[in-house]
Amino acid sequence: MMDVYHPEFRQSIAIDSRIQSITKILGLTFSTYEGEERFYLEAAEQAGLNGWELDRLMFNALDRFKVLLSQ
Repeated sequence: MMDVYHPEFRQSIAIDSRIQSITKILGLTFSTYEGEERFYLEAAEQAGLNGWELDRLMFNALDRFKVLLSQ
């Protein structure tokens, strides 16, 4: 369950339909789940976040992410 800040999930991002919708807006494609997750984990690191924090941020502000990335 990604809602709980559990140590096992800190460096994880659930690549589900909401994340894939952001990937599509960015014009990116990945051949593997792991490659897509790695991309977002690296983005999280550059932003000073861990994977769980970025996942929750994108979950809670998905519509805002989509608007900003579409501009």
